[in-house]
Amino acid sequence: MFIVQHSSLDDERYRALVVHPKGNDIEPVMRTWATPLLLLPLLRSRVQGDLLALIYLNPEEEYSITEMAHRIGASVKAVHQEVPRLVETGPLSNRKLGTARLLRSTQDSLLTRPLTDLLAVTYGPLPVLTRSLTGLTEVDQAFIYGSWAARYNGEPGRAPADVDVLVIGDVDPEEDDT
Repeated sequence: MFIVQHSSLDDERYRALVVHPKGNDIEPVMRTWATPLLLLPLLRSRVQGDLLALIYLNPEEEYSITEMAHRIGASVKAVHQEVPRLVETGPLSNRKLGTARLLRSTQDSLLTRPLTDLLAVTYGPLPVLTRSLTGLTEVDQAFIYGSWAARYNGEPGRAPADVDVLVIGDVDPEEDDT
C-alpha cells in the first residue's frame, strides 16, 4: 500500500507528494477538498478525479467503496457520495458479491478511451507510480514533485508538461522493468 502525503513547503520546486510503502496498514490522508481542480477542471472534485483514475487506469480490477477510499486517501463517505452519480451516468458499473458492492470501469462506452486518456495524463501519475512500485522491496520512498504535484494540490499555473519523480532506495535501474 502506498500513502500520499503533501509537503507544506511554499516553493513549487520543493512541493511534493510523498509515496511510501506502509505494508498492510491503512493510514488515512487528510486533504483539502476545496482547492480548485487544476489538473482536469471538467471534474466535480479531486475525489472524483482520483476515483476515476484508480478505476480507469486499472480496468481489470474491481473495488469495494471502502477499498477505493483507502487507495485514494479519501473518506468512505466522500467516495460513497460519488459512486451513485458515476454508476447512474455510466462511467462505473457495479455488481453485488454477497453484501459487498464491487465497482469497475465501464469498458463498452464510446467515452472509455478518451476518458482513460484524459485521466492518464492528468491524474494518472499517482496510480501509475503506485502500481509500478508496489512490491519492489528495494524502494524506501518515492516522491512526485514539481509542477504536476503543484497542480494536483490546487496551485494555479500552466498545465504540467512532465512529471518529476524521485525514487529513494537500492534499485538498479538497469534491472528494473518499471
